[in-house]
Amino acid sequence: MQKSNYNWKHVVTGTVALIGLVGVLVGIGGAQPAEQDFKTIAKLIVGPDAGADNCANCHTQETAVWKETHHYSTFGLRHNTQRAKDILACLKQAGVEQNRRMKAPKADNMCLQCHYTTAMEGTRPKVSWGISCESCHGPGKNWLAIHQPTERKPDGGVIGMNESRTFESPEGRKARLDGAAAKGMIHSQMIYRIAKNCYSCHTVPNEQLVNAGTHRAGSDFDLVAWSQGEIRHNFVSSPGAPKNPTNAPVTKERLRQLYLVGALVDLEVSLCNLMGVKEKGDTFHRAMIGRVNRARAKVDAIVEKVGMPQLAAILASLPDPVTEDTMIQAVPSELGAFARNVSEDTGLAAIDDLIPKSSEYRGTVYGK
Repeated sequence: MQKSNYNWKHVVTGTVALIGLVGVLVGIGGAQPAEQDFKTIAKLIVGPDAGADNCANCHTQETAVWKETHHYSTFGLRHNTQRAKDILACLKQAGVEQNRRMKAPKADNMCLQCHYTTAMEGTRPKVSWGISCESCHGPGKNWLAIHQPTERKPDGGVIGMNESRTFESPEGRKARLDGAAAKGMIHSQMIYRIAKNCYSCHTVPNEQLVNAGTHRAGSDFDLVAWSQGEIRHNFVSSPGAPKNPTNAPVTKERLRQLYLVGALVDLEVSLCNLMGVKEKGDTFHRAMIGRVNRARAKVDAIVEKVGMPQLAAILASLPDPVTEDTMIQAVPSELGAFARNVSEDTGLAAIDDLIPKSSEYRGTVYGK
């Protein structure tokens, strides 16, 4: 692991309601977070390094997966690329008002939002890792101590790692996860919230960064293809658990849920990005138009296969197709509400031929 020379100091108490490390900091249309915003988040980061009170201390297999991903390697590589330097140079030349420490990506707020994890070193926030556990699952200080099982096994023993689904009662599991979620955790059942974190960066919702900085306007991110490739880390209650857990593939039902929720969140976030456009006809505007129309077509294909009259009615309230002349006044709240309620039991077997196949997953699955 790249060393950060960071000594953990737990300096904050109390509960702060946070969507997640990325979701808090990325705003519609490229509004820049103040340094104080980064500091607030940094105080709640426990970090992935092995040791007391952090992720790797228990999640050893998950940490091993992370170390093989682009999420991990961005810490040591991203800031050294010529492309990153060119983007900062373009922003500076354009006179974009933001954090004036534009000497390197690790010192620039536009880059910190998505490419790095910032923790506290003494009284100042410090870039310490790339995209880490808490980038997706939320800053952990307030929920770390309460997200593990408190019930006991039949023999009185403590329920250990990868044993929760074997020995923990459904009621105990729900109460534990609900309590952790109330403190800011985004756990594996919260597909909508995880997807919002993913798309809040992979759509690059920053108009200035794209238009003035020439940053790419989003990626071809798909929630199934990208979550089931190199970043897959499904060890809890997997075959071989608890002693020899394996990185198990998710069920067909979960793949269907991921595909529909991902498509809905892509449409929702892209519409929000489009609604915030200030420079009509420029690169970002055109890119978001294309993204909205592609996401809409994806959701339309799902509705055609499955039906879903409630979702069809929500889609009917949106302009189709979106053009440069389209004015987005608001994104219907029903779209996000519908996505939040999609479950593995929604009944989506008819969309199996739409879901990316394993050959389309991004990167090599750890352990395969």
